[in-house]
Amino acid sequence: MPHAILPKRPLLILITALVEPLLPWIAALLATPLVLRQLDVSTDDLARCTAILDLSALLLIQQPRSLEDQLAVRSRDRASALFLRWLGVAALVFGIDAFTSLLRDVPDRFLLEWLVLTLAILLVTGLALRKLVRVMLRNAATVRREARPHAQLVDRLDSLPSYVQEHGIDVIFIALPIAYIKRVQHLLDALHDTTVSVYYVPGTFAFDLIQSKPVDFDGVHVISLCETPFVGYGGVFKRLFDLVVTSLIMIPAAPFLLLLAGLVKLTSPGPALFKQVRYGLDGERIEVYKFRSMRVMENGAEVKQATVDDDRITPLGRILRKTSMDELPQLINVLQGSMSLVGPRPHAVAHNETYRRLIKGYMLRHKAIPGITGLAQVRGWRGETKRIEEMEARVRCDLDYLRHWSPLLDLKILALTAVKLLRPDSKAY
Repeated sequence: MPHAILPKRPLLILITALVEPLLPWIAALLATPLVLRQLDVSTDDLARCTAILDLSALLLIQQPRSLEDQLAVRSRDRASALFLRWLGVAALVFGIDAFTSLLRDVPDRFLLEWLVLTLAILLVTGLALRKLVRVMLRNAATVRREARPHAQLVDRLDSLPSYVQEHGIDVIFIALPIAYIKRVQHLLDALHDTTVSVYYVPGTFAFDLIQSKPVDFDGVHVISLCETPFVGYGGVFKRLFDLVVTSLIMIPAAPFLLLLAGLVKLTSPGPALFKQVRYGLDGERIEVYKFRSMRVMENGAEVKQATVDDDRITPLGRILRKTSMDELPQLINVLQGSMSLVGPRPHAVAHNETYRRLIKGYMLRHKAIPGITGLAQVRGWRGETKRIEEMEARVRCDLDYLRHWSPLLDLKILALTAVKLLRPDSKAY
């Protein structure tokens, strides 16, 4: 499920994902009172029998899986695995009944009813929950895929990168034999100018890999060579974190944001907010909000970077840029889902089109949702890039972020950003 990123109902998906391993036991808990309430026994005996059955059903609890692994396992295989676990519980329950007196108050027919009802509830709820997670995770990607043409034969491998760009392909599976390693390497290099996810079937070798790991894709073992870290639980956690933290910031900060907007409007002609088109996740265009800090609003084929003593910058704008307060409206982008609190900084489209031709792997930075702050910024690579080496350093930081992302890394970057905001930055102008 390569593109199950930032689902629209992250909390609901997280809950269903966490419940799934416990679902078999929950099914047994639901079945127990439905069956045992028919018994005419004392309260103490009923409690004892209930506890034994519920404890036996603990064998049904499964090992937690990542969301992508949950989706990769076929429904038939999942049902078979659940049935085998159920047989183990049945053997344990009837063994307790045969060799101990713990279940002496429960006739065999009631035990059989409990097992059958448990299995029925288990299969129905388990498959329904699985279907629900699939629908929610694939909802965002489905709209895009339906608007695209079906796959077709491409004459030569050399034409594949251009085909990917023209048709917005999401995923590529490479099944060339290991003997063609040079051809695979050449193809992977060419695809670095896109945001496509790449899988190799199977085998590993020395590539510049991003989030490489083995994946069970609908029963087929493949290895991801280039993938976003925000698949499954990673994407759900990051989206929830963004929503919670941004909401906590926006509520008390709203009056201050309105005050800044009014000051921008009063101190120079033009709108308070500047909306610039930039590249977002997978290279798709998004509108990024900023408080207007210049007398011009460049948003075309050429966008000049701000420089020291830039006469386009207004007096108030210089303060806003120096303190990074001009970026505060991007909290709206975070709530919308087009940006994150932490991630590679989005560049103007004109800059992207320039640097993607000059820096190998430049477009891979778009395998993450762009952020208000990022690893490159806390390492000092922000502001004007006078030399190509400075942009290369920024891109290396962005790719390091993709390779090593974790929730703790996001927290660390936010903490370092807060520290940097308290100190003057010579690169901010």
